Amino acid sequence: DAIEAFGTVWQSYAQSPYAKVAFSSYQKARAQAAEQNLYVARFYSRTGEYRATLPRLNEIIDQFSDLPIAAEAASLKIKSHLLLGEVTQAETTLAFLQEKFPDHSLTVKAGEEIGKRMTKDASSSDISK
Repeated sequence: DAIEAFGTVWQSYAQSPYAKVAFSSYQKARAQAAEQNLYVARFYSRTGEYRATLPRLNEIIDQFSDLPIAAEAASLKIKSHLLLGEVTQAETTLAFLQEKFPDHSLTVKAGEEIGKRMTKDASSSDISK
């Protein structure tokens, strides 16, 4: 694929006059791949298919965690997990978000969402007693 090809040229032929162009193209191809996955994940989220968002979001987080778009992917992944009732997985993703993007507004918002969910779950638990 394009990412691999540009990466090979950039890394293997660092002294080549094409290395700079290859590096720029490598970065653009990675960003486009991440954006495409996020686009699809957003579609699934809008249509209520939260489970279907997870593979796309995982790919962004696993392969493109150095890109700013990974913060949005992690935030959407937390939302999906919460809507699926998977609080532990949401907390694990929040830990990633806090580590990689500690000052990002999505990190704060995700922490608040998990806190609300835990408060709601605790209240429901108290009512059923």
